[in-house]
Amino acid sequence: MLIKIKDILSLRVQSTAFQVVFLGVLAAGFLSTFQLIAAENGVSPVHFYSLSSDSLMQTLPIAGLREHPLDSLYFLHVQPPLFDLIRTLAATLVVDSNITDEAILIHAVDIILQNLYLVLYAVLSAVIFLWIKRATNSSWFAGVVAFGWMIYPTPIFMSTLLDGTLLSTLLITWMIL
Repeated sequence: MLIKIKDILSLRVQSTAFQVVFLGVLAAGFLSTFQLIAAENGVSPVHFYSLSSDSLMQTLPIAGLREHPLDSLYFLHVQPPLFDLIRTLAATLVVDSNITDEAILIHAVDIILQNLYLVLYAVLSAVIFLWIKRATNSSWFAGVVAFGWMIYPTPIFMSTLLDGTLLSTLLITWMIL
């Protein structure tokens, strides 16, 4: 069965799973395009603000997380340490262990977080679509609400500021689903 673009755009495709995946891909494409357009240098949309994930009040310094991950996460967290756990995993498992300059390490971790947040934004947009579709039984209404969510400034801000807000929002929204 060949699905036409016209059918997708008119939401004639009856598969909810397909609609959710399509909306998630659309959201990821929208945010990545927005990031590329809005980035100062047009190439690297990592820092929209002068803040990195290491400069926020409720995050631990990346050097401490890399040197003493378990102690840092257990004893020093200000809020539940899920965001710092993700930063720790990125700094210890993904980023090159030979990087000793803290600024380069922070930048490398922030690139990973920005890519992760792009995916989380897409998942959250898809969950909101599914949430509204289940509540109203209308793909059209759910699509309009999800699109409104995608272009509204708050989720864009949450998805580009590297703190734990988007992660918490997604987990809470998922629980309501």
